Amino acid sequence: MRIVALALLLVSMPLVILTLLGQPVARTILDPLTPDGALEVLTPSVYDLFRLPLLAVGLGGSALSFWLWLQPAQGHTAWVVFRNGSVRLAAAMQTLLSERKAWAAILALTTLSVVVRIPFFERPFGHDEAYSYVVFARQPLWALVSDYHLPNNHIFHTLLMHISTALLGDAPWAVRLPAMVAGALCVPAAYALARIWHNRNAGLLAAGLIAVTPLLITTST
Repeated sequence: MRIVALALLLVSMPLVILTLLGQPVARTILDPLTPDGALEVLTPSVYDLFRLPLLAVGLGGSALSFWLWLQPAQGHTAWVVFRNGSVRLAAAMQTLLSERKAWAAILALTTLSVVVRIPFFERPFGHDEAYSYVVFARQPLWALVSDYHLPNNHIFHTLLMHISTALLGDAPWAVRLPAMVAGALCVPAAYALARIWHNRNAGLLAAGLIAVTPLLITTST
C-alpha cells in the first residue's frame, strides 16, 4: 500500500509544483526534457488553460497518497470509522432530503438571501477588501498561498477570488462572487445543522436569520 502511495505522490506533487510556479519557471524546468530543448507548446495561454485542472488533480492525488500511506499503521480501524461515519451521514442526509416542503422553504430563503445581497455588489470597495484583491488575489497562485504578511489573506477565499476574477474579469461583482456564494450557502447549511441537532423549526429559524441578518449580508458582499 505504501508503494502505491509513494508512486502516487511522486506523480501528484510535480503537478502541484509546476502549476504554482508559473509558466516561465515551468518552461525552464520542462524545456530540457524535450529533444530540442524547447517546449514551445507550453505557451502562457495553454498554461493558464490547464493550470487549475492540473492543480486540482495534483492536490487530490497528494491527499489520496497521504491517506493510503496511513492505512498500514491504522490497520482496518480507519476504514471502520470512515464506513460508520458515512453510514450515519447518509442516514441524516436521507432524512433531510425527504423533507421536501421544508427544502422548498429553504430554497425560497436562499433565493431571498441572494436577492437582498445583489444591491451591495456594486458599492465602492472598502480598504481591506481592495487590499485583499490587489495585493493577494491578483498574484500568481504560488505567491497568494505563501504570502501572509497581513491577515487580509484568507487563503482559501483568496484562491476562490483569484479563480473568479481570472474567469470573469475584475468587476466588483466578480471579486465579491465567492463571498456571496458562500453567504448564500450558509442558509441551507444552517438548516441542515440545526435540523440534525434539534428539529425542523430550529433549522428554519436559523436559515431565516442568516438570510436577512444585515451584518451577514454586508460581510458576504
